[in-house]
Amino acid sequence: MDIAGAEKLANESGNGFQSRVANAFRKLNWAVLISPFYVDSSTDKTRELDMIVEKRALVQGWVGAPQSIHVRLFIECKYIAQGTVFWVDSIDEPQARDWIHSHTCFPPNNVYTNSHHYLTRGPDVAKLFATERQKGDENDPMFRTINQCLHGFVHNKSRDLLISASRASNVTNLDYPVVMCSSFADNFYQTRMQNPAAQPVPITTDFAFEVNYAYTRPSGSTAREYFLLDIVDFTKLDDFLNRIDQEISAATSIVVTA
Repeated sequence: MDIAGAEKLANESGNGFQSRVANAFRKLNWAVLISPFYVDSSTDKTRELDMIVEKRALVQGWVGAPQSIHVRLFIECKYIAQGTVFWVDSIDEPQARDWIHSHTCFPPNNVYTNSHHYLTRGPDVAKLFATERQKGDENDPMFRTINQCLHGFVHNKSRDLLISASRASNVTNLDYPVVMCSSFADNFYQTRMQNPAAQPVPITTDFAFEVNYAYTRPSGSTAREYFLLDIVDFTKLDDFLNRIDQEISAATSIVVTA
């Protein structure tokens, strides 16, 4: 391979975008693990997640053992080269709240729970999609990306923290699957399920995709679980991370008063 061939390979690879995402998180002092491999228990094949990033917040005012909140984002990176339309509908709020209550420190009937980032975007989530030239089949790049993200999440969330915590510390984890897109501009549109004939409109901010996902646990047993995935525009990463910071502040209030 000559220099021209190497340059072509580098330019056409998704690794360039993955590197940009990793560098952006490192610049913001997140710990970053690139391409962790895991064995897919449903196929017994080795696969990889693009990255795991982690941020720790020390809780001030805690009486007793030290307390820290660790946010981990399990990220699949997607360079967007094709247009996609998403059909949005009202979030299944009972299931969303049940997931929050059972997987995070945010309890039912607590004012701070409404600050969870799954609930601060408003009542709409994406539930269906079709990508230009693929139209929703299994070769649809968005289908593959969502599937890879959720697979990587369920197989990696039990791994050790990237940022070590003292054995005496009380640790609260906030773990989320995230699809990081190169840009929404001129490629992502939405239409409402209640009015599918309406003209699609551009999507300009991060949003959630709702899915009931069947998978094989690492133990080999099967499961069906409700998930929300964050779909994030990398060019507006700061907006998404501001939501996460607000959530950390709310979680801090919860663990301090627990």
